[in-house]
Amino acid sequence: MHMNQLRKNIMRRVYYAYALRQLKHPVVSHSAVFVVALFMFTKAVSVPDVWRNMMEIKVGEVFGFLTSALLNTDSLTWFLLALMSVTLISMFWKTLREHNEALYTDEGGWALR
Repeated sequence: MHMNQLRKNIMRRVYYAYALRQLKHPVVSHSAVFVVALFMFTKAVSVPDVWRNMMEIKVGEVFGFLTSALLNTDSLTWFLLALMSVTLISMFWKTLREHNEALYTDEGGWALR
């Protein structure tokens, strides 16, 4: 019975270390930041009202509507939009770089041709 308990304790530590390693992955951390910023954005901006107003204008005036909406918004909305944009760009960049490093061989060439 003692060996079984020892095995459980060791495996619990292994699972804990694995979970921490997965949480440190850039996609997980970037996704968490993005979700929090998106949640705060939906609390700061009435997205259904913006959508309803956008549906009432002509197709050619959408750009002007969005420009006007962005120029007349507060700094929190600007900050949250910038945070979400930078987070998405950074996540894309790190994922692409990680993927390219996995495909590049030590001989100086690409693994897949």
